[in-house]
Amino acid sequence: DVCLAIRHPSDFLASIYSQILLSGKDVSPQEFLARNMPSDVDWSNYVADLRSATGLGRLTIWRYEDYAAVFPAICAALVGPQAADHVTPVPERVMPRLSQAAVATIMAQRGQDTETRRVADIAATQPSDTDNPPFELFDTELRAVADQFYAAQTAAIAQTPGVKLLRP
Repeated sequence: DVCLAIRHPSDFLASIYSQILLSGKDVSPQEFLARNMPSDVDWSNYVADLRSATGLGRLTIWRYEDYAAVFPAICAALVGPQAADHVTPVPERVMPRLSQAAVATIMAQRGQDTETRRVADIAATQPSDTDNPPFELFDTELRAVADQFYAAQTAAIAQTPGVKLLRP
């Protein structure tokens, strides 16, 4: 049995980019975007490949964005319905998104050694909040295209035989 969360391609790539920055790598948004676009994240093909694997039992999928709303069903799929009754969700994000200010500071310090350029400290001192918006890797137009792509992928996954898509 396999349980899998899928994520909006734009947010998935933005998260990958944030992790690259947090690892101390010097990669600008433009360099990252030259190699990674939302259309490269094709969950429906991935799910079809998984579904075709020999010996695969149940395949349960949920959208990362629906996590809170389908949490009880996720737990039931992972550990069974009786055990799921004893699991409570973490109340807040464990790893919040980098802020625009943090990414700007990190980019301003490109080329400095990792001892001088403490990316985790920058992220911690310039968190995303109401006064400091989260970093957006994709512009509004590309985000809208990705929204349509993700909706089509989700619809295809919902129609895949042998797949249970958890929805709110």
